[in-house]
Amino acid sequence: MGYSIFSANEVRATVWDKTGKRTPLPGFSAKDNSLAFAINDRGTVAGMTQACPVVWQYGRLLVLRDGGKGAALALSQNGVIGGTVEGKPVIWKNAASEPTLLSIPPGYQGQVMAVNDQGQALGVVYNDKHFWPFYWKNGKPQAIDWLIPPGSNFAEIIPRSLNNKGQMTGMGLTNNGEWRGFVYTP
Repeated sequence: MGYSIFSANEVRATVWDKTGKRTPLPGFSAKDNSLAFAINDRGTVAGMTQACPVVWQYGRLLVLRDGGKGAALALSQNGVIGGTVEGKPVIWKNAASEPTLLSIPPGYQGQVMAVNDQGQALGVVYNDKHFWPFYWKNGKPQAIDWLIPPGSNFAEIIPRSLNNKGQMTGMGLTNNGEWRGFVYTP
């Protein structure tokens, strides 16, 4: 899952089978640009086309409700979807549901980068001066810069995945300017 470049102006969300055969996913029209960001074991793909958050189920394009401009960036095994709409972090309980706007500080933007079946979400909240990793549980936000242990070499972290046990993974920028992976187990 990812994307393929078909010409200088055509980027299409794409899935590959185990033999390496690529299949572009449909857009609104044959020439729509699209990107795929997540896939689950059921083969549902989350992404965007023409700046709209979408999922592809069984190869069929579904525009997420009240999508506005944004992207579906995360997908759980049971079909909970996370992403961003108009710069705000959102979760859809499934492809047919209305989005739930997640709380963030006033004057900030955000996006969900990982979601699990319980609707817990990981993401980032930012403005032009600050960037924070965030965690939402039951819709309540919590900055997770506490994941950076005192005395560690991490300057900042970017969360990337969250499983149903609450374990988190991501990348961290060290004080030396190097990127390192991390795993957090609650």
